[in-house]
Amino acid sequence: MFGIGGFEFFLILIFAFLIFGPERLPEMAKTLGRAIAKFKAMKNELDDVVKTEIYEPQAQGVPYENPLQALEELASPTQLTPQDKERIARREKYEQQRAQLKEKAARAQAEAAAAKEDDESVADGADRATVVNTEGASLEEASGSEE
Repeated sequence: MFGIGGFEFFLILIFAFLIFGPERLPEMAKTLGRAIAKFKAMKNELDDVVKTEIYEPQAQGVPYENPLQALEELASPTQLTPQDKERIARREKYEQQRAQLKEKAARAQAEAAAAKEDDESVADGADRATVVNTEGASLEEASGSEE
């Protein structure tokens, strides 16, 4: 038992008897026994769940190569709780709003780029007109001063 011999177990019992006294020792043994029984019951329950949820589907010819596949099948949309369905709907709505905002931002960027190009072309045209006017004025001034 636990890799201890009879003599070591006897020494442990003597020390426990000396430390806790004869009044509390039976009470402690009873508590320890109950804890071990609960642990065994929980282990058996877990074994049953593993057998019914994992091994039986494999025995029926449905092998799970990936454990995540089994979890995905268990969480299929037909088995979702109303809270899960609501969460999924909110997430889809959020994704749609996000996509719309991205499209709106892309359109605004395209419009800003087009407006900037228009402004640059108008500014270039205005600069050319100014240069022509300046040259024309200087030509007129030059011709007027010669007269």
